[in-house]
Amino acid sequence: MSDSVEIHSELSDGEARLIASLSNETVNQRNLAKEAGLSLGMTNLLIRRLVKKGLIKVVTLNGRTLSYMLTPTGFAEKLKRSYDYVTTSIRYITRVRARIRQLVDEHASSCPVFILGVGEVPNLAEETLREMGREYTVCQSMEMLPVDGKGLCLVCSAEVGPEKPAGFNFQYVLE
Repeated sequence: MSDSVEIHSELSDGEARLIASLSNETVNQRNLAKEAGLSLGMTNLLIRRLVKKGLIKVVTLNGRTLSYMLTPTGFAEKLKRSYDYVTTSIRYITRVRARIRQLVDEHASSCPVFILGVGEVPNLAEETLREMGREYTVCQSMEMLPVDGKGLCLVCSAEVGPEKPAGFNFQYVLE
């Protein structure tokens, strides 16, 4: 990024949503409000703030129609926020994978491993266990766990009830 572009890290949530909703295309205020999930009045207020900060500009298309576009500074802010989001997500995924490895190393040296849950976290657990060369069984719910089973159960969902079958070592992947 150029040194002449000032990044405004002190944006409100609404301002950040408006910046994220703006693309290279011109857009009107009503569509922008809908895309950002804001009321039309709040959108109007935030647009005036963002114009004052130099992040967006108002373009008159004809005598009555206005459109809103990112300025180079606004585009730099959007890019910075996207970059921060991606790097934070990658760091989080790396921590979750390390936790899965740690749990398996500490609690499942020779016992079976079960992955409990549905969604992205169980998929991440599957990928990690495959890389570790470990066999595992995926169970989408507690009812799918073997009744007479034992082993490490990697809990990858917050929706697991307090009643857990005996014989399993339940370890929560997300803490």
